[in-house]
Amino acid sequence: MKIIILGNKEHGKDSIAKFIENAFGLKYASTSYFALEHFLFDEMIRSGEFSYNSVEEAYEDRDNYREYLFNAIYKFNTPTPSKLGEKLFSMYPTLCGIRHKVELEALVVKAEPDLIIWVDASKRKPLENKKSISVTREQANAVINNNDSLMAACREVWDLVIDRLKLSPTNSFKQAYLAV
Repeated sequence: MKIIILGNKEHGKDSIAKFIENAFGLKYASTSYFALEHFLFDEMIRSGEFSYNSVEEAYEDRDNYREYLFNAIYKFNTPTPSKLGEKLFSMYPTLCGIRHKVELEALVVKAEPDLIIWVDASKRKPLENKKSISVTREQANAVINNNDSLMAACREVWDLVIDRLKLSPTNSFKQAYLAV
């Protein structure tokens, strides 16, 4: 089982991924965190441009250098655009936060994900600058509305995963939602 979760910053991708993990037992990893943990944090510190004390601190502050992340991950993935995603999928069934269109297209061909979810909160949150995201809603095969409540969005995901992927929950909806 392979799931990719896409969307603009602060639209709820990680919350949806965490809900899927809690509800169906499908562990996830954020591409930003995974990149920081596996290669990017050390590169950032060596550059002298950043002074974070830990991967966690850098991850929490990622909104302040999203364009840098976008470009650094793209550089890491050159000439194999699916490289980071393949590495992530070898360890986790759910990948959260691909930003580059070319990387997503290559990963779809290589990994053949079962579901690509776009999380949309565009009525309550701004869209991300195009310098740090090129994936689009049209590249997903399901859209989750996160413009109302997180509970409503999680209910949509619950139904989607059960109906489309035919998975049985490992926890109740309430347990999974409360753990987000």
